[in-house]
Amino acid sequence: MRSRSVPREEAEEIYTQLLKKWAKEVLPKRFKGLLALELDDRRALLMLDDFRVVRVGDKFVPFLADTKRVEAFPYVIVDISAVRFICNGANVMRPGVKAFPTIFRKGDVVVVKDEKYQKAVAVGEASVSSEEAQQLTKGPIIINLHYVGDKIWEMAKEKGII
Repeated sequence: MRSRSVPREEAEEIYTQLLKKWAKEVLPKRFKGLLALELDDRRALLMLDDFRVVRVGDKFVPFLADTKRVEAFPYVIVDISAVRFICNGANVMRPGVKAFPTIFRKGDVVVVKDEKYQKAVAVGEASVSSEEAQQLTKGPIIINLHYVGDKIWEMAKEKGII
């Protein structure tokens, strides 16, 4: 793991990518001073003041402990028995989804909440729209990118971020 300041040009590029998929209201007004805690060359936790975002490859999702931003995204409710698999890195499969309270499109960032406590346990990218997912009976509907207990989560705990 290494920590580094993100150069201005790279920070602006990240901000532009986030603007394409995220609502402007959930982004900070400025991106100057962005810090990256890099787990490896594919995964990092990017931080700026109270803003936290996880990079996995070329995708960006909100850090699960950043509840203010997590709540701004569409979500699904999963069966409590599916949580254990999801928190071990499994993608969200259609049989485990109990409800689709919000609408999302293919490629959107989607939060996964458990049915018992309504807590966010994972966040990923929709492989189908919510409308299509409701028609399915099997198969993955959300590609799991960040979950409670993953290496990014554990790194943040170790650094005292959560």
